[in-house]
Amino acid sequence: MSHPPPPFVPASSANQPVVSPKSPGEPPLLDPQDSAVESPAHPQTGPSGYPELTVAWRHTCWFRDRNRVYEAMCRVGLGDARLQRFAACGVNAWILRSADGPTRLRIAASYCHDRWCVPCGRAKARLYAANLRALIADVPHRFITLTLRAVQEPLADRLQHLYDSFRRLRQQQEWKSAVVGGVAMCEPVWSKRSNCWHVHLHVIAHGRFLAAATLSKMWLKATGDSFIVDIRLIHGHDKAVDYVCKYACKPLTSDTYAESDRLHEAMVALRGRRLCLPFGDWSHVRLSRQNELSEWLPVAPLGQVILLADAGDAWAIRVLALLRGEEQCQKPALWPDPP
Repeated sequence: MSHPPPPFVPASSANQPVVSPKSPGEPPLLDPQDSAVESPAHPQTGPSGYPELTVAWRHTCWFRDRNRVYEAMCRVGLGDARLQRFAACGVNAWILRSADGPTRLRIAASYCHDRWCVPCGRAKARLYAANLRALIADVPHRFITLTLRAVQEPLADRLQHLYDSFRRLRQQQEWKSAVVGGVAMCEPVWSKRSNCWHVHLHVIAHGRFLAAATLSKMWLKATGDSFIVDIRLIHGHDKAVDYVCKYACKPLTSDTYAESDRLHEAMVALRGRRLCLPFGDWSHVRLSRQNELSEWLPVAPLGQVILLADAGDAWAIRVLALLRGEEQCQKPALWPDPP
C-alpha cells in the first residue's frame, strides 16, 4: 500500500513568487496594495501555491513528533485518505482579518482535525473552552480526578476498565444524588518509572457537596481495586476553562511520542474511543459546536507573507507576530532546525 509523502519535508523557496505592497513604507495594517495579492472567493479552500511552506509554518512547534505520529499512523493502517489529510494539514492557508478589528487575525486553511495533530488539538481545546465558558457562567463547579491503580496491563484493557468503572460510578445512588451533570476527559500517561500506563479521568461536575472520603469509597466500589480520587470546589469559569484547555484534546504527553512502541499501542487503544464524555444534564452538550459570528476578510496567502517576512519586510513580520500573539515583531526563521 502506498502512502502520502512524509508530512514535513522543507523545500527551497528560491523559485517562489514574492509580492510586496507597492506603496513605500509600512502600508495600512493587513491591507496590502499589490494587485498580485488576490482574495479568493473561498479562502478556506482556495489554492495558496505554498503547500510545503504553509504546512511547515503550522507544524514547526512539533515537526519531529509529527513525523513519529505519521509513521505510527502508517503502521496502524489508518487509511490513505486520513494520512493524506494529516500530511497536508495547513495547505491552502490564507490570512484573514476580522471586520471588527484590523489587528485581530486568524488563518483559514485545509485542516485535518485529526486527534493526533497537535495544532488541530489545540484549536479544538480552545473551541471546547469557549463553549464551556458560556455553559459554566459563574456557577461554582467541582473538579474531580479519578485514578486507576497502576498495573502492568495493555492500555486498551486499562481504558476499558476506566470507562466501565466510570459508568458504574454514575449508576450509584450517592453519585446521582450529588452530581447533576458535567464532562469527563480521559488522560493516559506512560510512566517510565513504573513501566506501565496510568489512566485518569478529569471531571468538571456541578451539583451539591460530595465529601472526598465518600467519593473514594464509591470509586473503590466501582473499580474493585482503586480508591485514589481528588475533588475540589472551583469558583468562576476562568479556572474551569483553563482546566479544560489543559486536558481536552491531548491524547498523550509529549514525551510519549518518542517511544515508538508506546505510541503505536496508544494509537491502537484509542482508535474509535471518545476522550471527552459529557454526562448527566450535559449529555446533550456539543462542546465542538462552532459559534463564530464575526466576519473575516481575506488578506493574503500565508506563504507569501512568510517569504516577505524572511526577506525582512516590516509589514509581513508584524503580521506573523500578531498571528503568534507576540508583542515584539522579530524576523522569523523560515525553517526550524533540522532533526
